[in-house]
Amino acid sequence: MKGQGKRVRWMLLAAICLVLLTGTVEAQAATNMKTKTSGITWGIKVDKKYTYYSYWGGVGMIAQNVRITNWKDAWSGNKGMRRLSFRISYTRKKKPTAKQLIKAATYYTVKHPDLDTSPDCYYAVVDYDTGISLEDAANPYGVIVSNNGWKKSAATTYRTKGYSISMTNLYVDVAIEYPSTYKGICIGVGGRTGCYNTSSDKLFWDGIYPFWMTDTLRSAKKKKMARFARWWY
Repeated sequence: MKGQGKRVRWMLLAAICLVLLTGTVEAQAATNMKTKTSGITWGIKVDKKYTYYSYWGGVGMIAQNVRITNWKDAWSGNKGMRRLSFRISYTRKKKPTAKQLIKAATYYTVKHPDLDTSPDCYYAVVDYDTGISLEDAANPYGVIVSNNGWKKSAATTYRTKGYSISMTNLYVDVAIEYPSTYKGICIGVGGRTGCYNTSSDKLFWDGIYPFWMTDTLRSAKKKKMARFARWWY
């Protein structure tokens, strides 16, 4: 009986240690873009073409191409600051089918003439740990993100059975000035599950919500919908 009592005490002690250890591990678990954001792929190589998925009105999620080029990171004119610049190009992966064309033409020209007729795309620059957009000038890290505006290629018009729709490819030149000691830059590119921002999406772009609280910028069902990568000097 004495031996049995000792074994019970050891079992209780082991159980207590396991609970304490589990609690310690959970407390130390990092909260960041990788641990909190589901449905995105990690890793971006310059000059490599990637497939992403985005919603095309009336059709659904379709595959598109994205590529980052003109990558340059150098000291800026401000002390202790570096300037990263690059171009993001979004292009059609393939010609739409006649069925897709009819659905998209009806959606954009009849129901939503205010929208661009190409599948939506975006880029995001966020802090890796918090997921908060660094495009908000009030961010506490001293990061300044700018772009020269979205540019369109010459439009290509597709026609079938009396329906037509014009589509363009897009590109944008992005510049990020950041303190050389800051290691939290996280760059993302991708598509959307809808054509309009939700309230959560707007709060993300305003620098209030983290990326993992957005609605249309990510999807757990399609990991190729968005792709992110970290960068530091």
